[in-house]
Amino acid sequence: MKLRATSAADVDVVDAAVWLERQKAGLSDDFLDDLDATLAEIRRAPLGCPTLHFPRVTFKFDLRWLAVGRFFFISSMTRS
Repeated sequence: MKLRATSAADVDVVDAAVWLERQKAGLSDDFLDDLDATLAEIRRAPLGCPTLHFPRVTFKFDLRWLAVGRFFFISSMTRS
């Protein structure tokens, strides 16, 4: 499966990495390594990611998520 990221997602990743690095040296490297591993897992089995459900809200697509290592960011959306 090919993944695509929006420019907004790219900005979020950079912002998160910069913020993490300011918290602790080397933490951004851990985050980016975990992000690479998470994206590889999504490519391997996209439908294996849990689906988020919201009461009284209907989406045109399934909203799926997968934690990025020890960092808790929503990281995957796939269309039904």
